[in-house]
Amino acid sequence: MSLIHCLGFALTPRFYDKTYLSTKAPGGIPRKPPNLDKEVTNGVIDAFKRISENDEETQMLRAQYARFHMKKGLYARPEAQIDAVTMDPIDWWSTYSSETLELAEIAKKVLS
Repeated sequence: MSLIHCLGFALTPRFYDKTYLSTKAPGGIPRKPPNLDKEVTNGVIDAFKRISENDEETQMLRAQYARFHMKKGLYARPEAQIDAVTMDPIDWWSTYSSETLELAEIAKKVLS
């Protein structure tokens, strides 16, 4: 999987939804959130390294990604979780990005 595909998968909010995760993938394979997929996680980390200007920026992006996928802060709001499934991903990032502005900019570029 390419780095851009890893980022796209990992930064799509609906792929962390409990209902989505409870359904089986084609072939009856259980779904798991992107952050629990080793290949995706390695791709995200490598992508952050590649697009960052320095180690501090890379670390900041990893911290913002953790905040997003662990549903901390604004991402913990029930509205954010409901909208993750019902809104277009770019609209969702535009709405809920105030605590992770840099990650949101990457998400909007990758997902558009």
